[in-house]
Amino acid sequence: MKLFTKKPAPAAPAEVKQTREDVTCGELNDAIAAVRDVLASDATARQTIEALWVLASGNEDDAIVKFIDPAPVTMEALDDAIGQVQELEELSAGTLTALRRVRVLFARERSARAAEPVQYATVAQLKAHDAAMFDAFGWALGAMAAELNRSHPTQAHVIDLLNRSASTPERKKLLAGIREFREEDVPKVTQREWLRYQSHGPGR
Repeated sequence: MKLFTKKPAPAAPAEVKQTREDVTCGELNDAIAAVRDVLASDATARQTIEALWVLASGNEDDAIVKFIDPAPVTMEALDDAIGQVQELEELSAGTLTALRRVRVLFARERSARAAEPVQYATVAQLKAHDAAMFDAFGWALGAMAAELNRSHPTQAHVIDLLNRSASTPERKKLLAGIREFREEDVPKVTQREWLRYQSHGPGR
């Protein structure tokens, strides 16, 4: 007589350890503050890492840091700065982890750009583009300055001036951006940023 034995249940798969590559704005701000506490203000590594503050500026602490273009520092400068600060015993592992995750963000962006097809522009095209953009900004600021000279300046009159003189594609695009601007969309200053402003002034 053949005996049947119960087949053992398959072993549960081993839990896969999840690794996080993103860095939050709070983590980056804390890392910058930690570096600032241990390095002199004229240290190149500190200046490089302080420049990363714009990546987190205006965002909540739990927001994920996003790459901005143009980058506030080069990949080479960031590598050099991380290489210097990782030798400092005063810095915690969390500080170094946050900076290395920013480095990962920069590397991802560089790889994405390298995969894009190369496009070329002539010197004449670049000069024409620059001239058109300077003209557009000068045009908008000129209209605002003219309005401020009035005894009772109004936003409506500024927009009317721009509407009636938007004669180039660049001017029309700039006017469209001015129309779309909403003050309520401007990120609110966090308590951390306000305290930093009080301590160090703007741009710190």
